[in-house]
Amino acid sequence: MNTYIAVALKQDGLFMSYIPMFVFDAGAAVIDNSHGRTVVVADLHLGYEAALMAQSGISVPPQHTVIAGRVRALINKYHATHLVLLGDVKHALHTDAYYNWHTIPTF
Repeated sequence: MNTYIAVALKQDGLFMSYIPMFVFDAGAAVIDNSHGRTVVVADLHLGYEAALMAQSGISVPPQHTVIAGRVRALINKYHATHLVLLGDVKHALHTDAYYNWHTIPTF
């Protein structure tokens, strides 16, 4: 049995249905439509390493440049004209965290 997942996007006032191409090794999807190609990535959790250090004392090098590089590679590989970020872009919602004011904007 084959399973298909359709994605509905609003385009020119109408909802259009598209079948995405999943990029499983990157946790992403690619959708083609009349406006170009869209790369969709979800749950980046930027800042997870800062939370890990604060909560457990485990030091992990900053990952935002690695994550940004992977997203850029997907955009370049699939010649995307659009990018959609779904889910948890940031790991924590603390507005006063250093990470939020100095690292996230560079992403």
